[in-house]
Amino acid sequence: MFRIWADASAISLVAAGILGAFIAPTTGPALAMGMAILMGHTEPVMPELPFPWLFWGATIGAVVVCKILADRSENPARKRGWRVAELVSAVACVVIPLVQVWRLVRLAVGP
Repeated sequence: MFRIWADASAISLVAAGILGAFIAPTTGPALAMGMAILMGHTEPVMPELPFPWLFWGATIGAVVVCKILADRSENPARKRGWRVAELVSAVACVVIPLVQVWRLVRLAVGP
């Protein structure tokens, strides 16, 4: 049961991370300016910040490696451990675009 739940959760988290990784660089600056205006700042600055593709790619790679190691492991405890590591990597894959948008909002608000 945990295997099915872990695989489904990891797949949905990675899909959300992929979507977020393409939304954050393209619409993130405009979204950050809009959020800065909604927070009461009348003159926000257009933020520019490169997306951390290397870290995001490392989380995708970690998901794939943990999935392979979980499927190849014979020991049930190790199998469960690799599945947990896979889920943690998938959560990191989603968190990186959210942190990027938060950083853009902080830049738009200014000092």
